[in-house]
Amino acid sequence: MQTRPYRSAITIGALLGVLWGVLATPPEPPPGAAAALEWSLPAMTVVAEPGAALAAIPASVWGAAGAGGPRGSRAGAAAGVQQWRLLGIVAGPEPIAIVQSAQTGAAIQRLAVGDPLPDGARILAIGDTLIRFERDGCRHQRTLYAAAAEPEPECGEPAEREGGVESGSENP
Repeated sequence: MQTRPYRSAITIGALLGVLWGVLATPPEPPPGAAAALEWSLPAMTVVAEPGAALAAIPASVWGAAGAGGPRGSRAGAAAGVQQWRLLGIVAGPEPIAIVQSAQTGAAIQRLAVGDPLPDGARILAIGDTLIRFERDGCRHQRTLYAAAAEPEPECGEPAEREGGVESGSENP
């Protein structure tokens, strides 16, 4: 019961502080100080177009796609084949691949299994992180964030035209 006087003193001090804060009025500012406090919004500045920065964003950190060793030199090396990027995969009742052609200003496309890719290849399956497609009777796959397609081992054999490939939320 020794703490009761301390609690009372703290409570009385707090009440006196609140009472003094409510009743005390702040001093009036000097007459010339009000003019110095006026302000206005700063002038609008023109922001430079971010075109150069936006062009650098999709660029590869380690150089152009296919600029590496023997694997990179053949990646997507078919002459006249339009290159494209796999931007994303939407998993749902029917999986969708989000693809964009490498051409400047190309539109983003939403493609399902069986739809043609920008280079003419046909999508065989869409998984969680990759898609499988067929181009010129050869099966390929491309994963998300990959720079170029890598041929699968069965590339020398003709691809199956009907069935045999499932699509769904699991990796093909």
